[in-house]
Amino acid sequence: MPPSNGPGSCGPTPGQFEQWWGPPGYPVTVIDHDLRAGGRVTFFMAGPEGERHDSAWEVIAADPPRHLELRDADVDDDGTPNDGNAMTAMIITIDKRDGGGAVMAIRTHFDSLAGMEQVLAMGIEEGMRMVFSHIDAVLAGTPA
Repeated sequence: MPPSNGPGSCGPTPGQFEQWWGPPGYPVTVIDHDLRAGGRVTFFMAGPEGERHDSAWEVIAADPPRHLELRDADVDDDGTPNDGNAMTAMIITIDKRDGGGAVMAIRTHFDSLAGMEQVLAMGIEEGMRMVFSHIDAVLAGTPA
């Protein structure tokens, strides 16, 4: 993750995050951006039908550019977790590859089987494939 422009912050800048995280057709708007341990990132995705999907990340640990641990939840537009929505833990690692380049891995841990099933039913697998399909362009400064 490239360094942020924010004082003491780490990881992608809010603009890079907005270009990367939202799948096509769901642009992301960052509200708060503090990717330090103990920080919080709040953002929303706007859907093609005008719907709004708010999320919040609580940053547990950050060791840029190699490691980020966070808790993720869907929230109301005021930032409070929605009742009934599963909170997940994500661990993001970036490791150098022999011969150049890097490998990013995101491991997701769910609070319950029902929470995992809820997120799968919302289409998280397809959404993550779309998100990852354009990360190289974002990092190169030429988003698709």
